[in-house]
Amino acid sequence: MQNEEGMGDPVFAERKRAGLTVPLTLGRQMRIGMQEGALIGTFLIELAAPTTVTIIAQAGFDFVVLDLEHSAFGFERLEAMIAAAHAVRLPVIVRPWDNSPGLIGKILDLGANGIMAPHISCAEEARQIVQACRYGGAGGRGLSPICRFASLADQVADLNQSVFTIVQIEGVDGLAAAPEIASIEGLDALFFGPYDLALALGISPGEQRVFGAIDEAIARCGSDVRFGIYIDTIADSNEWAAKNVTLQCLSFDGRMLLDGAKSVLAGRSPSNAA
Repeated sequence: MQNEEGMGDPVFAERKRAGLTVPLTLGRQMRIGMQEGALIGTFLIELAAPTTVTIIAQAGFDFVVLDLEHSAFGFERLEAMIAAAHAVRLPVIVRPWDNSPGLIGKILDLGANGIMAPHISCAEEARQIVQACRYGGAGGRGLSPICRFASLADQVADLNQSVFTIVQIEGVDGLAAAPEIASIEGLDALFFGPYDLALALGISPGEQRVFGAIDEAIARCGSDVRFGIYIDTIADSNEWAAKNVTLQCLSFDGRMLLDGAKSVLAGRSPSNAA
């Protein structure tokens, strides 16, 4: 006899399987969305908690980047934050602290929808990132039939098609090699880091020269390549989207909390100050 939850009903079982599968394939959703318009995400760096991930989703962001490069949190918190993102159908990208294949594979085995690999300087490094994200003939990722992937019809094919792969251009070598990096099959976006690029170019962050260098690199890559960038304000979004920079990370968790806290106190009168 079928119980209240529909156990034994093949339609219910298929819907349940599909519901479990969706979070693991959100990378495909990002790929489609980036072709249709700008995706706006943000970095989680300082406030490492599942609740922060949920708030980012509730605010309306299209994806979140969990930043292992600059944050103090590690794997002991990463799995719970990925699970929180999946619970609200928020695509989750992880930026590792280095680009070793073992580290990338471990992150993906936790269920991350993609990788943002930092400090890529040449095409061969980009090719190695793609290979670390893929199984079989397409790469060298180690296969383990772990339970979180059991809902997938074909673990190898489904995950190979679903990992959203981003490489970051953050130095002068990467700028020079941008067209060659962009030609690597399997990359979803080249992501420019304007802060590190400014330092590499010997100028202050925010100077127009760094954005000019990014514009020049984009022009040399061709119009069929998709790009990403960190932006400080939403006002910059449309201008970058017009240049195929449709993967945009706006601000980060700690800064948004600080900005919000300041706005709450903006009308405070001097008489109420401590």
